[in-house]
Amino acid sequence: MKKPILYLIIIILHTSCENSKWETIRGKGINDEPKSIENVIYFENENNGVVGGYTLISDSNALNQVKLSQFPMLYLTTDAGKNWRQIHFNTNTRQPVRNAYLHLDTLICEFDSLVMFSLDKGYHFQMYTDSNQRLSLINKYIRDNKSKIKMTSLATKARITILKSYTRIIVPR
Repeated sequence: MKKPILYLIIIILHTSCENSKWETIRGKGINDEPKSIENVIYFENENNGVVGGYTLISDSNALNQVKLSQFPMLYLTTDAGKNWRQIHFNTNTRQPVRNAYLHLDTLICEFDSLVMFSLDKGYHFQMYTDSNQRLSLINKYIRDNKSKIKMTSLATKARITILKSYTRIIVPR
């Protein structure tokens, strides 16, 4: 009984992927430093989106034995991933980006213990550390809006691969 089900699953996967057309785009603006940017993938539409997470940096004040801290990384695109602009955070922030929301010029980034709010696509941020304010912003912008977006868009189909020589972003055509 298990073998026919396995064969059926393999046939379904093979036939459903057979006609897929993917385009590989080299993401200009994302450097080759090792990083984890698959934690946050959010696209407002087919052109505007953010990807992010963290990179490890040497930190003599880190509380671990290897003296590494997580530094937030976030990249913004306005041309469907052809070019990326790094969003710069306060150098004292030692937390990965956990979630992000982008709409027009508004960018909201959720971290472990704070939320950063920008009205100019990440050039300037207002930091919120109070748990009630953070929860209010997250509920208003991130949770409510993400549930309203049809999740069959580019945002859920994008795959990001960090390679040694370049960052490859694969998006459906």
